[in-house]
Order: sequence, then structure tokens, then C-alpha cells
Amino acid sequence: MNLISPININLNTPINLNTPISLNTPINLNTPINLNTPALEGTRKFFPHPNQLTISIGEGENRRLQSIPIFQQPLTPIQYQDVGNDPRLQSQVTNFYYEKVLKWINENPDFKHLKKHYNLLKGRNGEEIIYTMLRLFVKYSKANWYDLKDQTNYNLIKQYLKQKIGNF
Repeated sequence: MNLISPININLNTPINLNTPISLNTPINLNTPINLNTPALEGTRKFFPHPNQLTISIGEGENRRLQSIPIFQQPLTPIQYQDVGNDPRLQSQVTNFYYEKVLKWINENPDFKHLKKHYNLLKGRNGEEIIYTMLRLFVKYSKANWYDLKDQTNYNLIKQYLKQKIGNF
């Protein structure tokens, strides 16, 4: 004897109130139930909530009550703040990489060939140049601004900036 059986719910067949509901009775959850019908007369106590239907499942000792939602409330969409468009975050990341590029040009032998661009980057448009390069990196790599400082992206951006400044 199988004590645990799935309930067969058919969303297209209406509930027949004249037959007892068993494990294999199809249930239509889209049809509203009128509590004033003669078949449900005196059964108001079995409806603990107006949006739930309580049915009896099983036979004999295994008989139990099961509540089924009749109507579902619409879900309220969750709105997340788009951190990637935060100008403060973009400014912080740009400043971080701006200072790193100047340090790499002075100290890293891989960036030695970029010394000719040092004065241009040190000037007043240097941060704007780095910002534009980072913005293009985010756009084409589909990365997020808040992920640019991760170790994986850090090495990738280091190589990217080296190539872009070299082609500048």
C-alpha cells in the first residue's frame, strides 16, 4: 500500500462538488467557488481563509485535511538598485586604476614603453582617459563596475590598459 501519492491536479477541469475528492480527483484552481451553493451549505467552518479550499485526502486512518490556495496574490516586483551606474563607484574605480597606471609606468618593466604617455596621463585629462577606457571595457566585456577590482579582472584590466595606452 502506497501511503504517499501525489495529488492529480488538472487546471482545466472544474471541481465536481457532488463526488468526494480523492487523491486522483482533478482540481481546477482557476474556478472561483461560490460558498452559497447547496453542496457547500454548512461547510463554512472548513474554509479557514477565503482564498483557501480545505479538502479531505486519503481514506480511513490515512485521511487528512489539505488546504489548497484558490486565488494567488500578484507578486510585487523587487526593484534592485543599479550599483553599476553609481557615479561615485565609477569615480572610485577610475581613481584606483589611474593611480595604478601611473605607478605601473614608473615601476613595472612591462610598462616601460609607455613612459612617453606619462605626461599626458599625469595631466588634467588623465583620469578622463582612464575612465573612458574602463567604460569601454565594462561595455564590451559585460563586466560590472563593482567587479573591476577583483583579482581576476585586475590582471585582465592591467593587460587591457597596457594595450590601450600603448595604442593611444
